Amino acid sequence: MGHLRHGGELMSGIALLLAGLASAGFSATASPPSLRSGGVNTGAPFTSAPTTAIPTGGTGPYTYAWTLTTAPDVGSITINTPAAAGTTVTFDGYAELDTVEGTITGTVTDTSNGHTTTVDVVVSHHYLGEI
Repeated sequence: MGHLRHGGELMSGIALLLAGLASAGFSATASPPSLRSGGVNTGAPFTSAPTTAIPTGGTGPYTYAWTLTTAPDVGSITINTPAAAGTTVTFDGYAELDTVEGTITGTVTDTSNGHTTTVDVVVSHHYLGEI
């Protein structure tokens, strides 16, 4: 069987195939899969409940990076712990009856082999006003 050069090392075709299969089985989910909040007396700024990226199929240790991938049309969303498995977001810059909605993406990296996977979480907050 032929060998391929990868990262300065010779790897057999079988080793490359196994590395690809390991990457294909690496995934992540989020719990909860969305963060939706709202109501009265929830004026700006408002911090959400947490969501957590949960990796499956890797060997770890893992690193985490949360980014805002879809910005809101109104207001702002700040990711509070961008380098942790779990994060909350803070909604700000909105007025009564506004809905602030966006998407955050968690990237999980298996540092033992460099494989990455992502999970998207829709975050939204609807402010009904003060009573």
